[in-house]
Amino acid sequence: MILKIKNNAGSAIIEFIIAGIVFCLILAGAFQMMLLYEGHVRLQQAAFEAARHGIVNNGTAAAIKKGFIQNSLDLYIHGTKPEDILKAYKLSQKAVNYPLTEGGAGVVVTRLNPTPEAFEDFAILKIKNNAGSAIIEFIIAGIVFCLILAGAFQMMLLYEGHVRLQQAAFEAARHGIVNNGTAAAIKKGFIQNSLDLYIHGTKPEDILKAYKLSQKAVNYPLTEGGAGVVVTRLNPTPEAFEDFAIEKNNKKFIPNAWLHMKPDELGENSQLSIQDANILKIKIKYGFPLEVPVIDKIIGAILTAVNPANQHYYKSTPVRIPLSVTAVMHMQSDVYE
Repeated sequence: MILKIKNNAGSAIIEFIIAGIVFCLILAGAFQMMLLYEGHVRLQQAAFEAARHGIVNNGTAAAIKKGFIQNSLDLYIHGTKPEDILKAYKLSQKAVNYPLTEGGAGVVVTRLNPTPEAFEDFAILKIKNNAGSAIIEFIIAGIVFCLILAGAFQMMLLYEGHVRLQQAAFEAARHGIVNNGTAAAIKKGFIQNSLDLYIHGTKPEDILKAYKLSQKAVNYPLTEGGAGVVVTRLNPTPEAFEDFAIEKNNKKFIPNAWLHMKPDELGENSQLSIQDANILKIKIKYGFPLEVPVIDKIIGAILTAVNPANQHYYKSTPVRIPLSVTAVMHMQSDVYE
């Protein structure tokens, strides 16, 4: 047996009202969640843009906040007019810069990386006011550039000198093969054919001056303005003279005549044939002067430390670089010892 209220018209109205309220609350909650999701998407985009602004501005909190303010206008804007954009910008500034009690949004910007430990490991101290450092860097870069340019110019001169020296050695060998291959004959040929190293003009007096400089370079030591020239006859060797030389008028020489008629047997000491012994091979060592200021001292100091055996060239005035060239020619006269 149950008790049933006969008149239940009022309870139906109450249930309808309660159901309507619950439905509206659910609908409002769903709408709010939708707005919350939309806000989260816009917030994520603003955070991404804030990070982009930070990476090009040293990653400071101020730079990140500025980037966030500039890119979070979508959270506040309600129109497309300039005044709407300005209003949204001011609201964004207020949200970031003011506390919750004064209308702010309680924005907290936290840089998770790099960590303080990373700064301890890798950070370097940089002076904030670097207005003068740019000038210093420019001066240093300018000096380095000028040194590189001067060094390149000096290397060009050195290469040119080596080419001219090789030609002079070739002509010295030509002079030697018709003058018994003596050191005196080779030196004379070198003096006559190394004028290109000194000449600066086409007048007769320019040629005469170059000839005198060439004589001084060959005949004087480094300490007296010479070029430290050393002429060495590499072939024929002393052993070749022991094997093939003949003596006439108190002079020992290797004969040059009728070589094609002579046997090509190898000498016991030199292991050369008489035909090979009639090949003149010379080596000329010449101290080429460095002409570019500053660079000459730098190169001289470096080479003195690297190659002390030739330091007398590097410490001379002017600083000189020893260049060595060789030349080979077949004798056209008897070879004197």
